[in-house]
Amino acid sequence: MERFWKKDENIGVAVSGGVDSMVLLDKIRQSGCFKQLYVLHVNHQLRDISQEEQEMLQRYCTLHGLELIVYTIPQGTFDLSKSIQHKARKLRYAFFEWTAKEKGISWVLTAHHKDDQIETIFFRLLSNRFTFQPPSMQMIVKGTVNYGKPLLNYSKSELYQYAERERVPFMEDE
Repeated sequence: MERFWKKDENIGVAVSGGVDSMVLLDKIRQSGCFKQLYVLHVNHQLRDISQEEQEMLQRYCTLHGLELIVYTIPQGTFDLSKSIQHKARKLRYAFFEWTAKEKGISWVLTAHHKDDQIETIFFRLLSNRFTFQPPSMQMIVKGTVNYGKPLLNYSKSELYQYAERERVPFMEDE
C-alpha cells in the first residue's frame, strides 16, 4: 500500500462499509502510521441497508478504539428522479473538508482501487474528458486537505482476498 503521509499526522479514512473502504481502514489501522485515525462515514439514507452499514462500522470502530464521525444526509435531500451522483459527492467532500478542519486532519484517504482506475480511464477516453483532465485518477491531490488513494495499485479481487484472510467485515452494495 502506498503511504505518502507522515506518521505524526492525523488521518481520516472515508468509509462506506463496502469491501474497498473496510480493507483500506483495516490496513491503515494495522499500519499504525498516523497520529490519530478518524473514520469518516456518510449515511446517504438511500438504501435499506444504510443503517446496518453504519452499525457494522460502529462495531468495528468500537472493537478497535477508533473514532467514528458520521454525517447523515437528511432524507429528501435528493431528487430521486434525477442522477444524485454529483450532489452526493459534493455533500461528502464538504463533510470531509469540514471534519478535517475541525479535527486537524492532514489527509483524507479514499478506497479507490485499480479497477476504479481502469473504469475512470475508459470513461474519460470515451467521453473525451481526457482533453480537460488527466485520463487517470491521481493518487495524491494536495490542497487545504490532502486527498490520497493508497489502494490504486490493488485490484478488487485482492481486496476481497485481504478481507477474507484478515476477517475484515464489510457489506455488499446491491
